[in-house]
Amino acid sequence: MRQIVESNNWQVAIGICAAVLSTVIGPLAWSVVDLDRATAIEAARLWLLHGIAMAGSVTLATAQRHRAMLWTQDSDFDGSPGVKYYAKR
Repeated sequence: MRQIVESNNWQVAIGICAAVLSTVIGPLAWSVVDLDRATAIEAARLWLLHGIAMAGSVTLATAQRHRAMLWTQDSDFDGSPGVKYYAKR
């Protein structure tokens, strides 16, 4: 199963995720995907219907489109299908 980790700081998140995934899972177990038109439209729909910030909506729409589990500490996603929410300590 693919997994996406959501963060507010994209540069740090991408660097950390790449390093961790490459070390723990292996270099071919993850990928960067383009934001295509269908995903962008779905992100806009999620933004309008659920009031999730646009960056979060893009993250969730991308995870759903690629059948990936979204891991996050953002409480806006708590209870959303396909999301593993864990509270900040």
